[in-house]
Amino acid sequence: MIFYKKSLILIIGSILLMAVLLISLLFTQRGQEIKEISPKTIDKSSPFKDYTNMNFLKPGIHTEADVEKILGMPKTITHKGDKKYLLYDTPFNDFGNFVVLRDGKVEYALENVFGNYRGNLDDYRKMCGKEDRVYYEDGDDGEWYVFLKCGVAVDVFEFTRQVFYFIPQNEVSFFKNFSGELKMQKEPPEEDIETFIPAP
Repeated sequence: MIFYKKSLILIIGSILLMAVLLISLLFTQRGQEIKEISPKTIDKSSPFKDYTNMNFLKPGIHTEADVEKILGMPKTITHKGDKKYLLYDTPFNDFGNFVVLRDGKVEYALENVFGNYRGNLDDYRKMCGKEDRVYYEDGDDGEWYVFLKCGVAVDVFEFTRQVFYFIPQNEVSFFKNFSGELKMQKEPPEEDIETFIPAP
């Protein structure tokens, strides 16, 4: 009986030790991964080069401190309900990127793309498989290709224009959570048909 108790204590102790080592290893790797990334500086004289590290963000995992290590300090911070928006510049004044935090963690982020540095639709298909859904931009010709399991959506109109990073979720949740903010709809917008009336 005593031998059984000692064996049980030894097994439980070993399991706890392995769990502590595994957790510390995961946190150490996460810290090293972020330390290797430093914020980029926008060069407005070369606006079509990769200017941001937004593709390194991990929604649901990274914190506000992580975001600042990866992207630098935001230009402005705003609050809307329980969401905190960190706004970042792009090479063009008319476009801005943002990261949204909820409960201290990244919930989603939007990156504007001005070159071929984020790849094309086929690159995302190779990485994530076929898109789960295609949505249409309200009043625009762009289309959002959504990869639900990868937590990424790509706005494409001949080339990648925007990349949206989010916590992986199902299709119903995605549309409910983001269709308003991204101005997307399920059906393609109706085309304006010009009628030609010849002069008499």
